[in-house]
Amino acid sequence: MKKTGFAIVFFILVLLFIISRSSTSDIKDPYGKPIPNSIATMEYVQIGGQKQFMLIRGNDINNPVLFFLHGGPGSPETGLVRKYHSELEKYFTLVMWEQRGSGKSFSSTVSQETMNLEVFLNDTHEVTQYLKKRFNKNKIFIIGHSWGTYLAVRTAARYPEDYYAVVTAGLLVNTIQQEDISYEFLVQRSKDLKNESIQNQLKNIGPPVNGYYKNGKEGLIAERKLLNQMGGSVFSKKMGTMFMLSMTFPAEYTLWDSFQYIRGINYSIDSFMPVYNQVDLFKEVPEIKIPIYVLTGRHDLQTPFALAEKYYEKLRAPEKKWIWFENSAHLQIFEEPEKYMDLLINTVRKKALPESLK
Repeated sequence: MKKTGFAIVFFILVLLFIISRSSTSDIKDPYGKPIPNSIATMEYVQIGGQKQFMLIRGNDINNPVLFFLHGGPGSPETGLVRKYHSELEKYFTLVMWEQRGSGKSFSSTVSQETMNLEVFLNDTHEVTQYLKKRFNKNKIFIIGHSWGTYLAVRTAARYPEDYYAVVTAGLLVNTIQQEDISYEFLVQRSKDLKNESIQNQLKNIGPPVNGYYKNGKEGLIAERKLLNQMGGSVFSKKMGTMFMLSMTFPAEYTLWDSFQYIRGINYSIDSFMPVYNQVDLFKEVPEIKIPIYVLTGRHDLQTPFALAEKYYEKLRAPEKKWIWFENSAHLQIFEEPEKYMDLLINTVRKKALPESLK
């Protein structure tokens, strides 16, 4: 009976993988009819010699293009953007690109040799050129979350002529300093709470050395798990599971895509571990020639707010704005989506409007 039961479960799972379908809903008016000039497409584009996935949605293709760069490396946030930021589709053509080796862009054909900082910067630039040509735009907006902020800032600094402005949420500044601050926060917090269990776990993880934990990926994952538990990653504990489910099982994924999503996370982390400690915006981008908006969770200890603030103070820019998200941590744009969308719609978007309309 046990073998028979296992066989039935296995058959059902295989069947679900086969028949599951991914789609993205059309954008319709209140009467259920597709809105003229709207766009809702899932597509693959050759970027850097590799087939990569994009979800593009918007009420009007004449609106400004908003190019979203997810975190990780290797953690697409397509499902989170779809769930929490749908209002942006009325004002922007919203582009969610799943980066090389992650999500629906994951493939066994992705060479580990191409999983490096320079290739990802080139990919970001190439996607930008594709979007400018596709939608007949001279400039677009670029926004990054977490790891995506690094790509956004580096690319905007290198090609300022392509963008109206760059928006960062959970700014990744320096991975070595970041891990030191994050780990020390956990040590001090566990002492304050007299939590011996967490103190022992931290001893097993060990302090980072030059951005690396002694057990590599396993140490990093263990540290992040504790950070989440202590509110330094997701501030609202009840939202953590919901965020993960939204990321892994969006409507735009088949069950196979969801399985590949997990593979992509592991592959990306493994690939980037050798270059993880090379990130340093203090040296790489001391100046940017377009407006920059830095969105920061008051409780963010994953990309520590204090480090982001230090970089912001030193950064030279024609216009820069710091925005606190008081009731969130590293996932500020998803924990406080209304504040985020209001900023983009009523402040950032004006950079693309004629002077008479601003």
